[in-house]
Amino acid sequence: MQTRLKTFHVMPLLRGREAELAADAERLLNDGVCTDVACMMTLVPEGQPAVNKAQILGERFTAFRDAFKGDRSRIGILAQATIGHGWTPDEPAAFQKITRTDGTPAYQMCPLDTDFQEYIRKAFLHLANLRPAFVMIDDDFRLLNGRNGCYCPLHLAEIGRRLNRTFTREALLDVLRQDESAAQVFDALLLDSLLQLAGVIRDAIDAIAPGIPGSFCTCYGDTRHANPIARRLAGAGQPRIVRINNARYLSPEMRSFQHRMYHGAVQIAGLDPDTIILAETDTCPQNRYSSGANLMHSHYTGSILEGCHGAKHWITRTRTYQPASGEAYREVLAKYHGFYETLFQSVQASQPVGYAAAVLPTRPPFNPPPERFGACGSARTWGSVLGVMGLPCNFARMPDLPALLTGEDLEQFPDDDVRRLLANGLLLDGGAAEKLCRRGFGAALGVRAGPWDGPAVSGELWGDAFLGSTGHYTRLVPEHPQTRIHSMLVHRQSGVSEALTEIGPAVTLFKNAQGARVAIYAAGLGSQQNLTTFGFYDEDRKRQLVELLGWVCGQPVDFYYPGDAEVYLKLRRFGDGRYLLALFNLGHDPLDTIPLASAYRISAAHMITPSGTWRKVALADGALQTTLLPAQPKVFRLAVAGAAMPA
Repeated sequence: MQTRLKTFHVMPLLRGREAELAADAERLLNDGVCTDVACMMTLVPEGQPAVNKAQILGERFTAFRDAFKGDRSRIGILAQATIGHGWTPDEPAAFQKITRTDGTPAYQMCPLDTDFQEYIRKAFLHLANLRPAFVMIDDDFRLLNGRNGCYCPLHLAEIGRRLNRTFTREALLDVLRQDESAAQVFDALLLDSLLQLAGVIRDAIDAIAPGIPGSFCTCYGDTRHANPIARRLAGAGQPRIVRINNARYLSPEMRSFQHRMYHGAVQIAGLDPDTIILAETDTCPQNRYSSGANLMHSHYTGSILEGCHGAKHWITRTRTYQPASGEAYREVLAKYHGFYETLFQSVQASQPVGYAAAVLPTRPPFNPPPERFGACGSARTWGSVLGVMGLPCNFARMPDLPALLTGEDLEQFPDDDVRRLLANGLLLDGGAAEKLCRRGFGAALGVRAGPWDGPAVSGELWGDAFLGSTGHYTRLVPEHPQTRIHSMLVHRQSGVSEALTEIGPAVTLFKNAQGARVAIYAAGLGSQQNLTTFGFYDEDRKRQLVELLGWVCGQPVDFYYPGDAEVYLKLRRFGDGRYLLALFNLGHDPLDTIPLASAYRISAAHMITPSGTWRKVALADGALQTTLLPAQPKVFRLAVAGAAMPA
């Protein structure tokens, strides 16, 4: 098990600034901001004939390393572009380009082009002779996310050979849309194309210096391809290192924070268990007009909580020397480097507790071109609700815990996984119930679920509380005498009508044959960005969710934030019974104290300080006596006394 975080600092090779960049790298290593320095080389070919960029950039690398006074075993190379990110240079190279579905070329090299392979081989032979500490391949090395495959003559010829027929681009696209087996063959070809080029890189390095480790940066939709590519690039006896794609650059707000954390968690779940996983703490284009330093701090903190073992920090302007633009990033990473290490150790020593707000698939779903190429996880999870309400929002890979599922989630899980989830207890939205019934699981739900066929739903009646409409509903018909109706859908003639007509169950409760509890909402999850679907985002709905989660779990929610500020909360438990509680303020309002609701009595509370020590925090009137500022995370260790009160 990895015991320390591994962090890469991406650094440009700017001619004439070697001394300043070397001093900066030494400072970052000494301050604990990074463990390694990745010198950036954009190797995507340019010009006819192609410019020998490896030689030019290699000279700059050598000049920087000569100026560097620290440990040279920390200085490696980031091949920031090989295939290409898509930017067209002033003088394009003549290699075969990736062809898009519409027949137009992208400025990205086809990995099957043998002339391009030779260009790459010579480049990495030269770079290996420089004996860098490592070589990392950036995330342009892909054929799914943002690519949608390649339909150039080389790929058309090879897929024709594999499927024993001749294809035009249009004919291939028609077949891929209709024939799943052909899509599998084409996907295998895309992966083989990348592995062939990865082999060219690795073989070139091994011919000179086989001890140089290789690492890889993947993208969200390409997670299925990441494991074999990382294995091919790593080198004999070297650990596999993969940087996931979870950056938040150009995202100044925090409302999407939990979505991006889920994206990262899905990728982590799809990687081999022994992989060293790096977060993408990329502030592109590397100044605070794009991403604030505190936002980066929150992002890195959240990434560690999801299971990252470090990060690839990109906190330096790359095209020109502008050191002031990176100073705030450096200050916050240096200030909190002890915090990150303590948090990492705490995550390694704890497990998610209570329930899973979203279940992560055991392997990435098949997302072939030309329709599903960008997908990896679910388009909508319960995290969109719980993740802003201050209710525990853990994402877990097939946990032995109750879980929450949406209709979009279910596409990822085969029947065997569904049976396992049903045996642990579920809270479902209407779309999930409909899909489970269509797949033959209705008996385990206690209802028949189908499309809504009644009058307009004006709202939901739960005791004395009237809950607003979410905009989309499912018809729930109880099918078992033990099915209980928890709340009702209602219709009213107008907005001023006092008479409410009950038109069907809003929530049903059922204990299935395996003894697990299943709660089902007729409602589908609505968007926080749309007033007509805002029905889940209010205090009464939050009270209802707390009640339903307690019922499904058979015990009350361990801890949650009871107020109405936008708070993202992660909850884990150590082996000794203490809790690890992380809270992020996603809103614009500072919290002077942090209220906590719990069925337990807290006997001791400690908080991780920036230096990484645990400091005692006072608790008064049910609130932790510390602030939580906008975009700020804080992490606590809580000890409790006595057993929980019953749900």
